[in-house]
Amino acid sequence: PKVRPEAQNYYESGTKGSVGLLFELQGMSIRPRSKPPPRPADHIRENVRRMRQVQRESRRRQEESNKPMKPLFKSAKWEGVESKVKKNLENPWPTPRPESQNFLRSHSRQGQPRPRSASPGIRPRTMSAGAVRPQEGVDFVAHNARKAWKDCNRLKRPPTQMALQDLEERRKKENDMYKRGEVPKYLRNRQEEWKKEEEERIRNTPDPSMPPGHTMMPEAERKDTLKKLKDSEQDLLKQMRELPIGRSDTLRIKHAKEELEKKLSEIDEAIKIFSRPKVFVKIDD
Repeated sequence: PKVRPEAQNYYESGTKGSVGLLFELQGMSIRPRSKPPPRPADHIRENVRRMRQVQRESRRRQEESNKPMKPLFKSAKWEGVESKVKKNLENPWPTPRPESQNFLRSHSRQGQPRPRSASPGIRPRTMSAGAVRPQEGVDFVAHNARKAWKDCNRLKRPPTQMALQDLEERRKKENDMYKRGEVPKYLRNRQEEWKKEEEERIRNTPDPSMPPGHTMMPEAERKDTLKKLKDSEQDLLKQMRELPIGRSDTLRIKHAKEELEKKLSEIDEAIKIFSRPKVFVKIDD
């Protein structure tokens, strides 16, 4: 078909003009969107996540406590080096030199004494190597053993190992004192609170079978009323049995018997009502 020259103008005004804008706005809301309601907190999921985290931490600490202690570092450079004390004990004590035997002894010098210079103090007399004599009859092995057993010379364990041992003993003691299979006291108290709250909620919940304008009689009051009705029934039956039989045709006895039977009938109906598990009483305006 033939297209008119003004068709291009119609097309542009329909797409770019106010008509096109109306088509674009169709289906869109001009009101601001309301914020979505906050999601309720999932406490069960949070408790499970926290419980698993605590279990992972406990397993990690257990694995770390079961790892063996690292041995103390000892350089391989000194493994083959012998102790100098051992060498001194194995070697014999050095004998005095023969040339030192010709030395003068103390106070054996002849002639004029040598003048002494004034000195503030007295120098201690030094002993030569030859003057020191080795002690005989000394058991150095026993002496060293006695010194090794002193508290100051005992080999002490590393503090980390002692701390681990104390921690293990404390855990074992707590584990032995723990009462397995017994519900903790705080859980028992919480269960009692839940039970009371549930009873209160059930007590305050309106009964669907209760007619409007009525209220349910308390259980204790219902039982007390039922007991009184049964006692009254026994008293009326006793009065019925005490009526004279020979003169039952008199007007007074007939009237008394009718009154007793009427009361027994009313009490019997009341006993049937109060024997039900629920008794509804009308509220006074």
